[in-house]
Amino acid sequence: MLIALFAFVRNQGTARSRIAEAVRRELEAAALLSADAQEDREHMFGSVARFAEIIGKRTAELHALLGNSEDSRFAAEPYGQAGFETYRENVIALIETAFRVLQDTPSRIGNRLLAKRRPLLAAARAAAPNMEGTVKAFVHGNLDLSRILVVQDDVVLSGLGVPQSSPGQDMHYKRPTLEDLAAIIHSFATLTGEVVDDLAKRMPESALAIRRLATEWQAHFQTSMFSAYEAAGGHVTPDPELLRLVLIAKAAGDLRNILLRQPGRLEWLDRHFDTLLTPSP
Repeated sequence: MLIALFAFVRNQGTARSRIAEAVRRELEAAALLSADAQEDREHMFGSVARFAEIIGKRTAELHALLGNSEDSRFAAEPYGQAGFETYRENVIALIETAFRVLQDTPSRIGNRLLAKRRPLLAAARAAAPNMEGTVKAFVHGNLDLSRILVVQDDVVLSGLGVPQSSPGQDMHYKRPTLEDLAAIIHSFATLTGEVVDDLAKRMPESALAIRRLATEWQAHFQTSMFSAYEAAGGHVTPDPELLRLVLIAKAAGDLRNILLRQPGRLEWLDRHFDTLLTPSP
């Protein structure tokens, strides 16, 4: 039986706002340091790493609660190659749909983004992750840093809903557990991009250093969160190709919203696609 309690949680704001403050403060301070002083990058990343660790731990606990069930609608089960093939076809369709809107709004940045369509489709079609150990279960399904509340030295995951399903059908949100983690990683990349763009305008002489540090911190955030997730018993195989495919889907899904509501963010999205298309070392 799954019981959900809904109550007011006294908090210190969302993880998104708190992490954005920390990233801004520490990136701005780091940009003023000499190259030698920037060698201690992990120390500068410390406060953000602590957020990543506790978020990873609490997400693992959520998945354990939802997946360790005798109810087959909730219980975790192998995702398998067939599940991945279906997911990949859905990602390909999403990329095609997302980029179609750019054809109706020609512009310099729009043309640059359109040039990413073929490489993104090629990356999706070529993805061949190791699916061994990957499971699907009832997950949050809409988890990002704005839905995570900071409570003293801890966090509370909010916004979880239980969708309805027809008899004999899978739960709507029975997906790879990796999707929740990828959503958090994408949320961190988005807020970091916003902070970096703002700092780069105010400190143009340090723009390259700021962007380099931000890229490194995104990798640290991802590593710290995965490590804490697995240490807390989370079931996930962070295969680089599968993670990249899920992140490509998250970014492609944002394209229409950014185009219509935040066109100034298209430059960041263009750089973000470049990062996703660069193979992991």
